[in-house]
Amino acid sequence: MERTLNYWQANRRPLNRRRILAAGGAAAAAAAIGACGKSGSGPNGQSPAPAAQAPAKPTQGGTLYLRQADNPPTLDPHRTTSGPTEGIVGVVMSRLLQYKVGTDPKVAEDHQVTGDLASGVETPDATTWTVKLRPDAMFQNIAPVNGHAVEAEDVKATFTRALDPKNPGRSALDSIEPNDIQTPDKSTVVFKLKYPYAPFQYALSSSTYGWILPREALAGTYDPATKMIGSGPFLADTFTPDVSYNFKRNPDWYDKSQPHADGLQWAVIPNIGQTRAQFTGGHLDVYGSAGAPIPVDDVDTLKRDTPSAQIFKTDPSTGQILYFHLGDPASPFQDIRLRRAFSMAIDRDALAKAIYNNDAEPQYYVYLNLGKWAMHQSDLPADTAQYYKYNPSEAKKLLQASGFADKQFKFVYVADYISLAYQKMSEAISAMLNSAGIKATLQVVDYTKDFIGGGKGIRYGNYPSDSVISSGISVYEDVDTFIYNYYHSKATSGLSHVSDADLDGRITNARSLVNEADRVKAYIDIQKYLADKMYTVAGLPQGNVYVVVRPRVQNFQESLAFGAGTESYAKLWLKA
Repeated sequence: MERTLNYWQANRRPLNRRRILAAGGAAAAAAAIGACGKSGSGPNGQSPAPAAQAPAKPTQGGTLYLRQADNPPTLDPHRTTSGPTEGIVGVVMSRLLQYKVGTDPKVAEDHQVTGDLASGVETPDATTWTVKLRPDAMFQNIAPVNGHAVEAEDVKATFTRALDPKNPGRSALDSIEPNDIQTPDKSTVVFKLKYPYAPFQYALSSSTYGWILPREALAGTYDPATKMIGSGPFLADTFTPDVSYNFKRNPDWYDKSQPHADGLQWAVIPNIGQTRAQFTGGHLDVYGSAGAPIPVDDVDTLKRDTPSAQIFKTDPSTGQILYFHLGDPASPFQDIRLRRAFSMAIDRDALAKAIYNNDAEPQYYVYLNLGKWAMHQSDLPADTAQYYKYNPSEAKKLLQASGFADKQFKFVYVADYISLAYQKMSEAISAMLNSAGIKATLQVVDYTKDFIGGGKGIRYGNYPSDSVISSGISVYEDVDTFIYNYYHSKATSGLSHVSDADLDGRITNARSLVNEADRVKAYIDIQKYLADKMYTVAGLPQGNVYVVVRPRVQNFQESLAFGAGTESYAKLWLKA
């Protein structure tokens, strides 16, 4: 019997009487974490085709063909925040909790958690969290682990290793003190946090740093950078860099009825045009994802070329932002006038029309598919909103006042990154900046070599202070992870190295609030504060997300992050 989530709501009962996840308990009528995806028309006024109804009985067998844009720089999820790594890892590994998904994308946009390796999670006070493990989960039968059960010591070892100073994403787990992780028995883990942290269940469900490794990884008896050993629905099979990454069904997964597909083949196809051609030619089953959406211009073409395909639509789940280096006291971007000049030089309406055919919405610091947790343009106070309006004459005045009118800047973007829309927007923004008198020279960099750089690249704030980085937002699942990782002074994975004691205090306070309504307000206020300070240039248009799936794929359930192995691929099946 499936175990259900009994999700705490402070406005229903006090926290100390509420279980977060109760084994065998009734599902709580939780408030939606995110607003439902928008209804309405797709490109050119056409409504997306409804998802096909799944047959009553799943069929077994076949290979699901998917696309990966880049080779993963490593297979070790702790040593990078790279999307290609997390996507690959998410096929083989499990988390304590996962996100609920459904054939209707609105289910995923609610961001409700349920059990994966955990059969129960509860807390009396948001500081002590007790996790009960399901008894039937085991690691894959690969040396040196050899198929032993997933036990409390594995969970403790995972989070101890995740907090190693070598790991660029470790600061997101700073509420955890490794020495205070207790394992009273093989099926019980008790986290005693440094401070009350109400969103802790999202750390346990994170598809960025929540993957559970066997204890042997901490002991150093194998190298997770080159060998993946997990407890998820698929096994690593054959990997050929620049060609494909292949997986096969894990017959020992705890859900013996799944996966239905015998395998997955993840082709490495960097080019968007080639990806489209491979899909229309029948060589890919899925085109697009939350992290790499389809160019909006392609949707009508795909409807024509593959009329029986299923089309899924969700709110924006990628975001383009301009990042400044604020960790260097000598950085010209310490001057807010310069930062605001960059923002006012950008014609956001023109970008939305030219790149997304107006099928877009301004997005700020978290994905809009987080619903009530995400700030919208209408939330901006008037005295802040003025800096997000196209006003090149005022931009020139601010540029002159800052004293950097003659400064030459590098405008950096990543080759073949996220989507074709990202590249078009980067190039268009650079042209707009120059038109407003900001001297910005385009510089294209490589994703693996320069942007990730083995955990020491641009992604982690290592770039000259005269550079402006046009980049996306990492695929995270909750508002705190977005805000903390990018804007807290102790974050180890921020691009801008923001250091603002007031902001730190606001984030610390928001994390401790156990009443959800209070926490929502606190995070929206933080986003308003960030918008006013213009630490990054946000509010750029972001297109709604379309994912197209070939008709042979049944019961497709779109996952909004990197947990698709368990949340989506294990559940679907393929028609012969």
